[in-house]
Amino acid sequence: ELYTAAEYDRRQRNARMALGNVFVLIEMFELGKTQYEEVLAELDWTPENARFRGLLYMNLGYCEYKLGNLQHATELYYQALPLAEQANSDYHLAAIHQNIAELYEEEGLVDDAKFHATRSLTLFERLGAEQAMVDCQVLLARLHLGDDVRGSLAQAEGILARHSDIEDHKLLRDLYELLYLAHKELGNAPQALAMHESFLALHDSVEHARNKFVVIRTAYEKDVEHRLNVLRLKGQEEMDRLYIQQLQTVILLIVIFGLIVAGVVAYALRNKAMHEQRKAALLSEIEGLKASQMRNMAVSMPSLEDQRS
Repeated sequence: ELYTAAEYDRRQRNARMALGNVFVLIEMFELGKTQYEEVLAELDWTPENARFRGLLYMNLGYCEYKLGNLQHATELYYQALPLAEQANSDYHLAAIHQNIAELYEEEGLVDDAKFHATRSLTLFERLGAEQAMVDCQVLLARLHLGDDVRGSLAQAEGILARHSDIEDHKLLRDLYELLYLAHKELGNAPQALAMHESFLALHDSVEHARNKFVVIRTAYEKDVEHRLNVLRLKGQEEMDRLYIQQLQTVILLIVIFGLIVAGVVAYALRNKAMHEQRKAALLSEIEGLKASQMRNMAVSMPSLEDQRS
């Protein structure tokens, strides 16, 4: 039974984690964050959960980063780092370093961003994760753009030459944007224009892919809205039903109260009539007695006069 319960909890946890990942994929970061927080709240503090806890902190940090809460995102990333190290999860460790580098880049902390990007690249190279490795190389080249334009351009051109078969349009877009900015900074107008055209084409492709997620997100929001409307209607129907029941109860109470009042009034009137009848009978009896006494007196008076004569 304990095993079954534990297995159920694990599956439920993984399902919520997957749901959070879906929300993040379609850029509903608040909902993704909510799912991750619910999983984290129920996760035991045990050594075997270190990797999973670190992954949760990393995902929560990414959500906070996308929501603009950079300070909180930084705190979460640094909570994730030792857990990934403890679990010997080099891939997640590399991903956390890369996320920290991108966060520091946005904050303008270029040296710190370079440190974490280099650390991430080293780990990805050790793992042989080619696409993640190229992503880090583009990030590092972009970080050198401010202090070494020619070096940044050389790195970007080297990446493009070595990995001409890149299929990730977002990665290619970032690479061509870097090439455009470097050529522009160096005054190479024709090359800058060509890189900009490639960048725009790839940007449109990336936005088109994002629009598919917008459709999914909109469909989800409409479905939630529909469910809320159904619940609202059911709630209104329940309220109407309760109101009718209350109205019926009030009417019944009024009717019962009316019957009670009518009964009391009828009882009072009946008692009054009985009292009047008794009073009339008593008065009639008194009058009868008075008349009888008067007759008796009238009979007795001549008898006395006869005795005197």
